Amino acid sequence: MKNLIIIIGTILLGAIIVNTLVLGDDNSLKSTAGAIMEEGNKAIMDSITFGGGQPPAGSGETTGGV
Repeated sequence: MKNLIIIIGTILLGAIIVNTLVLGDDNSLKSTAGAIMEEGNKAIMDSITFGGGQPPAGSGETTGGV
């Protein structure tokens, strides 16, 4: 009987942990990780120059002319 109570308690505790950390809405690990990824991607995309834009300051590169 004692083992059954321990097993049921462990299952309930696991369900609570999964529900609050993974399946939660605003403060879950999933939404927090998504927000961090968005900020990281934005920072990377802002620092990269695609195509014929101006090179980074101090890079010694020039654009245009032959």
